[in-house]
Amino acid sequence: MRTIELIRLVERWQIIDARLYLFQEALNAANHDVSNAHQPFFNASLSILPVPQPEAADGNSILPWMPPDVEREEAFLQLLHSLLDAIDTTGSYVMDFQTEMQNLLLGELFQHKARIRVPLDPSKLVLRLDDYGRLMDHFDKESAWGKYRAKLHQETLERLART
Repeated sequence: MRTIELIRLVERWQIIDARLYLFQEALNAANHDVSNAHQPFFNASLSILPVPQPEAADGNSILPWMPPDVEREEAFLQLLHSLLDAIDTTGSYVMDFQTEMQNLLLGELFQHKARIRVPLDPSKLVLRLDDYGRLMDHFDKESAWGKYRAKLHQETLERLART
C-alpha cells in the first residue's frame, strides 16, 4: 500500500477516534521526508553509477565509467542512508498505525494489547495515541513537513492580503 493510500484510509476512518489524525500528519511528514531525500539521491546516482546504453556499436552496453573517488562515494552513501532512513520511518509509522488500530478496536475483545514498537535508536519517534499532543506538536512545529506547511500558509496569507 502506498503512503498516500494509507493517508486516505486514515482520513476515511477518523470517526473511530479523532486522534487518528496523528497518523495522517505523521505519514504526510514521512512522505515529505522521502521526497526530499529522493531527489538528491537520484541526482547523485545519475552522476556516480554506470549507465547502460542501447546497442553500442562496439558491443559494450556500459558508457565509459570510472569508479567515484572516496569523497564522492561517501557523499553518495550519505544520501543513500538518508533516503533509506526516511523510507524506514514511513514503514515504522505504518507499523505503529497497525498496532494502535489493533489496540483501539480489538484490545478489549481479546483482553490484551499488541506490543508497542521500541526502536533501538531512542531518537526515533513511536506513534502512540496516548502521546497525541506531544507528537502533533512535533509534526506541526519541528518536522520539515510542518515547517514547510507553515511557510506555505504564511505565503498564502501574504498573497491574499495583497489582493
